[in-house]
Amino acid sequence: MKVNIKLLLLIGFGFIVYGLKIVFQDEYFNQRNDMVKYQIQQRGIRDTNVIKAMLTVPRHEFVSKKYISQAYADHPLPIGYGKKLKYSSIWMEL
Repeated sequence: MKVNIKLLLLIGFGFIVYGLKIVFQDEYFNQRNDMVKYQIQQRGIRDTNVIKAMLTVPRHEFVSKKYISQAYADHPLPIGYGKKLKYSSIWMEL
């Protein structure tokens, strides 16, 4: 059996990167968790699919740098072309 060293290295690197992603969450991880805890779950939302989506979607990537600090706040934010990112609690009603 011939071992493909490049493939093994690539797989090993993938596991390392995946592990680092779990250990080192992005800088907005806590803000997303707080948003779910205080804006979603406290309003009675228990649907695991909704909670998972709200914990996963990087809202800060959909707003301009000017509004990044407000990405997880409970109010609408402009995303360009006259459109707004709806406030987080409105999504639970959709």
